[in-house]
Amino acid sequence: MPLSKTISFVIDFLQNLPSIMSFLQLIFFILFALFLGRIAVSGYRSYTPKHVKLLLKLPLGTMALFSGFFLSSILPGTGLGKISEIFQIEIVLYSIISSLVLLLGLHLLSKNLPNPHGIKKLIEKLSKTRKTKVITPSFIAGACIIALLSFISLSIFPGFPNIQERFYNEIGMTPEEISSLLSIAESQPGNSQFRTLILAASFINNILPIVLPGVQAIIYISFILFFGWLSTLTLPEYYPRGIRLATRLATGFFSLICGIAISAYITISDIEIVENILEIMQINVLIAGIIASSITAVAVFLITRNIVHRSGIKTFLKKMKKKLREAEDREAGIKRKPLLRRPSMLIGMMLVILIACFGVTGLSKIPSTGNKIDEMLASSGTSREELISQLELLEEHFALMEAMNETGKASECPPLLDVFLENSDTILSGKLERYEDSRIQNIISQATKSRVISMFKLTYKDKDVVLGVTENKDVCLVHKQALCECMKIPEV
Repeated sequence: MPLSKTISFVIDFLQNLPSIMSFLQLIFFILFALFLGRIAVSGYRSYTPKHVKLLLKLPLGTMALFSGFFLSSILPGTGLGKISEIFQIEIVLYSIISSLVLLLGLHLLSKNLPNPHGIKKLIEKLSKTRKTKVITPSFIAGACIIALLSFISLSIFPGFPNIQERFYNEIGMTPEEISSLLSIAESQPGNSQFRTLILAASFINNILPIVLPGVQAIIYISFILFFGWLSTLTLPEYYPRGIRLATRLATGFFSLICGIAISAYITISDIEIVENILEIMQINVLIAGIIASSITAVAVFLITRNIVHRSGIKTFLKKMKKKLREAEDREAGIKRKPLLRRPSMLIGMMLVILIACFGVTGLSKIPSTGNKIDEMLASSGTSREELISQLELLEEHFALMEAMNETGKASECPPLLDVFLENSDTILSGKLERYEDSRIQNIISQATKSRVISMFKLTYKDKDVVLGVTENKDVCLVHKQALCECMKIPEV
């Protein structure tokens, strides 16, 4: 059970925790801003070109997000303490409220801006659409892009990654080994004050093998929907809903396969532990999938630009003509009053301006999850640096124990104290036989993490043993290429 590797993983994780959390926070805020923007834009009921709504999603979502930063700093929290700060619960709550306020404001604005002119232009454009040849240069170009992307991805596709296996490989232990270790820790009398923590760790360890595959499935389904949405942004909006849904799922799955294939070539961080953690969380697949779905969107545009769906156009035109009549009726009813004298217009403007002001103020309130974790540790009476220092001592201890048993010969090792007693006259007289062996020197150096300054050959009950002395004042006993025991030279 290589505990030193597990402890080393935890140390590296704690040392790089601020970088990991900052990157995850950035990814979360970008995706969350898109979600908030979608909520806000859905409030604008008047006709707006598809690309305009798309371009407004991120700015409006970012405005709602920064408004959430500001409101969470001045309004009451959930009362969950540091946990809610780490998971940004208040920010999520107030950001959603801000996006709903934007939704209401844009809805009120849209009631006063019916835009019949834009609907007329769209109807005229679609009415002139004529069926043309399907196999055109653009269709061939789009098909070639899909074929090339498919060939590259399938030739290097490594199979679906196993998050559970990767996680346990990274920490260097199996669930059974962790469970055994926690059982031993729980049975120790001196660990009664940590009983709650040990029980919580045992519960998490027991459910992780069940939860992780489910989490991976949810992540991949979310990726398929997100990649499919990106890939079908260029699909003509008059296509029937069933075709749009089928295309979205197909292109989403295709982009996921491509993303998994090329994710091995995506480097997120130069720091190994940061890279490994983000890969376990499938961030590299997310980035690679976005690249693949963006290329797929170009191919979808080239393939479908000359594929005219006649029944889809007829249904869409009927829907747009109905909207045109409603827009013209609304415009006729509101023309009598100037825009700025209409109560709904003024209220809508005030709501949008209010959230915009909150958003600008929130620029100085951007949270740092890494700092919040440090504050939570400090409130518990320790710090991240102290925790790392204690774990480093523990790592050295287990590394030494593992080195002693590395070759399976530790059972033949004589006790270090007995070796000293049998050779006491030789040691006291200073007539020690110097010894040189680079392999033994490396064994001692790796175990003690210190340079060996001298080694001596001794005899114990007709067995040849080696004593090594390090710069850190460690004396180590080696027998048959196996590290037996080390002890500190006592201070005089």
